[in-house]
Amino acid sequence: MKKVNRITVVIGRFGIEPESIEIPKGSTVKEALEEAGIALATGEKVYVGGDKATSKDILDDGDVINVVGSKEGGVL
Repeated sequence: MKKVNRITVVIGRFGIEPESIEIPKGSTVKEALEEAGIALATGEKVYVGGDKATSKDILDDGDVINVVGSKEGGVL
């Protein structure tokens, strides 16, 4: 069986314990959220390393994804 290169990212959401997940190298923000079972609610924004991210942004090993809703003000 062929081994796939994998990376580890952390996903944080307000009021929920951060979660580390392993995903294939070259995965997007959208793919990472899907892997974690997270569907964005209306008004939620995604940041990677403190910068606003799009669903198509490619992740690197060790990236921290933060999902922030409008109630939190969108500020990290």
